[in-house]
Amino acid sequence: MPSFLPKIRPRILCLRNGKKPISYLLLFQAKRQRERPNNMERGAIYWVNFEPAASPEFGKMRPAIVISNVEHNMRLPTVIVVPVSSKPPVLWPLRLSFKMPRGKTSYAILPGLRQVNKTRLHDMIGLVSNSFLKEMIEAVNAYLGE
Repeated sequence: MPSFLPKIRPRILCLRNGKKPISYLLLFQAKRQRERPNNMERGAIYWVNFEPAASPEFGKMRPAIVISNVEHNMRLPTVIVVPVSSKPPVLWPLRLSFKMPRGKTSYAILPGLRQVNKTRLHDMIGLVSNSFLKEMIEAVNAYLGE
């Protein structure tokens, strides 16, 4: 047994929690306890683990755009993100089209706006353009406005 796992009886380790054995969950949780940089830039695209999620929230690992300002990102353990999907939108005003760094057309899903802990963020994918970031911030303000 790896040294970072707690000293528990092997039979307890084999208990199942949903679909994954507890040993898998312990390994996964130990892996994601890494520190994230505090200087996350607004407009950066990261892979974000949105699990656990309750319907109708977006789940699974997916790209998301950081929209919280740099001061917020430096001081707090959380960031505000907008999830990204590759599926075409049903309602145009609620999804903004843009090109991912590798050229794939994707959509920023404004109703999925969410605050997440930095430990949920994984690898950085790239940055959105300044013009798209400005357009998205204006759309978020309109979406949240009166």
